[in-house]
Amino acid sequence: MDKIREILQQVGRVVWVNKWYAFLIHFLLFIGVISFALYYFFYVYLPDTTNHGETITVPNLKGKTIEELPQYLDALELRFEITDSAYDASLPPLAVVDQYPEKEKQVKLNRKIYLTVNKIEPPMVKFPDIVDSSIESAERILNSVGLQLGKIEFVPDDIPNTVLGVVIDGQEIDREKIEEGIEIPKGTLIDLEVGSGLQANQRTIPELVGMPIEEAEIYLNAYGLAVGHIEYQDTVGVDMGTVIMQYPRAEKGKVVAVGSMVDLWVAGYYPENTIEDDGTE
Repeated sequence: MDKIREILQQVGRVVWVNKWYAFLIHFLLFIGVISFALYYFFYVYLPDTTNHGETITVPNLKGKTIEELPQYLDALELRFEITDSAYDASLPPLAVVDQYPEKEKQVKLNRKIYLTVNKIEPPMVKFPDIVDSSIESAERILNSVGLQLGKIEFVPDDIPNTVLGVVIDGQEIDREKIEEGIEIPKGTLIDLEVGSGLQANQRTIPELVGMPIEEAEIYLNAYGLAVGHIEYQDTVGVDMGTVIMQYPRAEKGKVVAVGSMVDLWVAGYYPENTIEDDGTE
């Protein structure tokens, strides 16, 4: 025993006398302590405090309202945070539109799920001019600006599958108003009036008001309709010979048989009652 004590004392004297050996021993002891601390932190403490190996499948939260989320996610030991908003017409206000991580992903317990929720008020969009477009083209244009195609009403018209009119919330919107520029809520349902075509013996009633009588007669004859009774009326503010009224009126979807007559009211006097100036007094 004394021999061992004597050997250790000799080693100690060598170490303390030789500072290089002392530094090396202290350095190795320091490395050992640090290595043990890191091992303990990453392989013992951290796994124990972060539920190492315990995961849960992220549920599909799309469509759920923010009122439902706390109780629902608390039961799954998950948290949530709202980070953005968007608009989806198919979802109620403040419902989840998107989430991260996505559904079916495996995450640790107490993980935070980041959510995008639906806006309370839909954004406004400019209504596009789709009159005279094909129904397929009109639907693509509506979808591109976030509007939805509603009911389609087919009415007789010379050109089939063509948009003749637009109805929003039961109110028909004329083309002039569309061209001026109107804005409506995104997601609005747009009802369309679309031409269904005509049978061989049918004609739509053309709009003749505003035409010179000679032009109206030529148009009717070429279109397969006949000129009916012509009534002249003394009218102020309208050029003589201009059609000021017609019957039947030009109404959307109204058709008549080929050869049907159209009565016309014209500004001015009957030609036979007009006295021509021959230059004599």
